[in-house]
Amino acid sequence: MRPRGSHISWMLLLTLLLFSCAGRRKAMQPVNKKEVPQERAVVKDTVPPPPVFYLKPFEYQWFSSRINAEVQAGTDHYNVSLYLVVAKDSILYLNVNKLGIEFGRLVCTPDSIRLAIHLNSTYWSGSYADLLRETGLALQYDLLQALFTHNDFASFSRNFNFFKEENGLKVWVDRERKGPDGATVLSDQLVLDSNGRIYNHLLQQKGYSLMAKYRNMASVENSGSLFPSDVTLSVPKMGFVLQMQYKSPKINVKGPTGLKISNKYKRLQLPRIL
Repeated sequence: MRPRGSHISWMLLLTLLLFSCAGRRKAMQPVNKKEVPQERAVVKDTVPPPPVFYLKPFEYQWFSSRINAEVQAGTDHYNVSLYLVVAKDSILYLNVNKLGIEFGRLVCTPDSIRLAIHLNSTYWSGSYADLLRETGLALQYDLLQALFTHNDFASFSRNFNFFKEENGLKVWVDRERKGPDGATVLSDQLVLDSNGRIYNHLLQQKGYSLMAKYRNMASVENSGSLFPSDVTLSVPKMGFVLQMQYKSPKINVKGPTGLKISNKYKRLQLPRIL
């Protein structure tokens, strides 16, 4: 199915901009004090210390990858190709295309967002404050960058408490993660594997939730780094799911980051989301 222009804008916005969204005691047998020599100390029950929070970041200066994407938006379902380029802490570039035809392009920096939808000749450009005013999304560039590069949000507060361990995965919770602007507050559940890499990331804000799943770690070309081949971003309340299969990701190889908007394009009216 060929995606409509409105669906491309929803895919780019909802995918990238939605979230602006105990140890066991050792069993001891009772000890008869009369049978214990005076010089022997009695062993007391001990509780193992809680796990130490450890998260292994994905290191890069430039990151790029072609992506096969399967998109579900409500009752609609279609496949597209993405081309992602990230210059760390500087630019996030996303190109949406199919069979060599570009449908839309998004370029984010720490200060601004620019979006062009070629299918219906529309665009949107503004600051994160503009986005907040029009859509209700309190967004940070740091959050967008992290979701697509298998990382945590470096500029957000980090006060995770250990919750539980299941099948070798450690679950950590921080109910009030604050962004650098002080206005963005997320409830965050982070599931880490035994190597400290993100397995699941569940974000909640204002009644909405976004789940990021990272699976099938594989070597990055010309590097000893590992990166998940399969990444899924979903917004259950909106019936939106983006399944991505990263193809031949590369680090420290520069890629395109530009976006020119034609004077003929009309400004896109963004929907109120929150």
